[in-house]
Amino acid sequence: MNKQFKRLLKNKYLVGGLGVFVVLIIGLIIYFTRSNSSLVVAKVELGTVIQIVDVTGTIFPADKTDLAFQKSGILSRLYVKVGDLVNRGNLLGELESASDRANLAIVQSNFSDLARKLRPEELRLEENKVNATQVILNNEQKNALNVASSAYIKVQGVLFNNTDSFFDNAQSVNPTFNMGSLSYDEENRINQERLKVTFHVFQPWALNLKTTTATSAVELLDQARNYLETTNNFMDHLAVIINNLNSTNTGLSQSVVDSAITKMNTGLSELNQVIDLTAKAQSSLNTAQANYNQANSNFNLALSSHSAEEISSQSAKVDQASAELAKNIIYAPFAGLITRVNPSLGEFVSAGETVFSVISDSNYKIEAYVPESDIAKIKINDLASTTLDAYGSDVYFGAVVTMIDPAETIREGIPTYKVTLQFLNKDQRIRSGLTANLEILSARRDKVLTIPYRAVINTNGVKTARVLNPDGQTYEVVPITTGLRGSTGNIEVLSGLKAGQTVVTYLKS
Repeated sequence: MNKQFKRLLKNKYLVGGLGVFVVLIIGLIIYFTRSNSSLVVAKVELGTVIQIVDVTGTIFPADKTDLAFQKSGILSRLYVKVGDLVNRGNLLGELESASDRANLAIVQSNFSDLARKLRPEELRLEENKVNATQVILNNEQKNALNVASSAYIKVQGVLFNNTDSFFDNAQSVNPTFNMGSLSYDEENRINQERLKVTFHVFQPWALNLKTTTATSAVELLDQARNYLETTNNFMDHLAVIINNLNSTNTGLSQSVVDSAITKMNTGLSELNQVIDLTAKAQSSLNTAQANYNQANSNFNLALSSHSAEEISSQSAKVDQASAELAKNIIYAPFAGLITRVNPSLGEFVSAGETVFSVISDSNYKIEAYVPESDIAKIKINDLASTTLDAYGSDVYFGAVVTMIDPAETIREGIPTYKVTLQFLNKDQRIRSGLTANLEILSARRDKVLTIPYRAVINTNGVKTARVLNPDGQTYEVVPITTGLRGSTGNIEVLSGLKAGQTVVTYLKS
């Protein structure tokens, strides 16, 4: 083996050829190393380009509303308390609505009667109701006249028998209190009140009784109650004075004073009885009048021709009465959590006053303010990956863009646009007020030609790329058309390049 090797070394031509070959290989390595070291290149590849907008937002309930009654009234029913979960349509509260319910029942009944033709026996029944209520009304009118006349006589007797002895010339134009010494103002006041009772109560009251008729019984009772109120004011004032009398401040014996006090209090009690009887008579008369009016209205409806116009008009009254009744009721507009119940049962509630507050518990929304430089990238239905500061950066929640405000919002002097996102899934960990870190996927292109964005040369709006020649040392500048620019540093190529080509991304000087 050593002999053969020595023979080869003696062949000078062979040795020289090997030397040249080795030098050539080393030179090529050095050449390519030097030439390639001045270029940074990348392949044109099929891949995915994604565009992401990073922004921070805050979580709010997806729905939140304050609820109020449409009319004023007394809160009669509460069905929820703070912290209760409700479904859409659940009843939350009601105002006292007996009169509205009664009115609805009446107009519904009238509509039902109009919608069908009554049989003869039904017409007779309605007519009998009119006659019966007319009889009751006539009796109540007569009773009202009797009560008014009786009240006049009884009150006159109360004054004459129980108070006039406390005055000199009690029924004259100059009545004078005679039970002890009062201050000038006090004595003048009680004397004037007694004078008013004579000339402003009894004289006009007596005249009204002489000229009244049964049909004016309501007016007569109204007048009687006014006269009784004036008389009662006088009696109350006089009772205070009499009950404060004693033998010292009157100069009278105590037995005389005691007798005066007893007489005064007895008269006041009798007056109150008259007032109660008059009020009851007026209430009975009003009820009888209302019943007669309703019976007469029902009978007239039964006699009508029941035209389409009449039926339509009555139907509208039903709708109106239903709408009026609905103003007394509040329902939950969506499923959620009760966060406020302001009034208590029995309290008066004004129309428009917030009574309940409800937030949605089924889902939450994120509100984020996006700078104007990024807002054009975002559109409705874009998906977003979300992390919450409360749970760290490794816990992800899905969300979707549901609304983009068209008008800008200035925040710290910078124009921004409010973007609203909805969580894709319900999650008990999500809470109102938490901070959300969003990566909104605004665009995505799959299986497209891509190159690094730094490989694109933009000269006066013309985009080009440097395509490496096969020699690995030189390149050609070719025009290209680009598409979506990704958030990871790559860009979509629409034309000008082919997959597998190599482009120069950087030239070392």
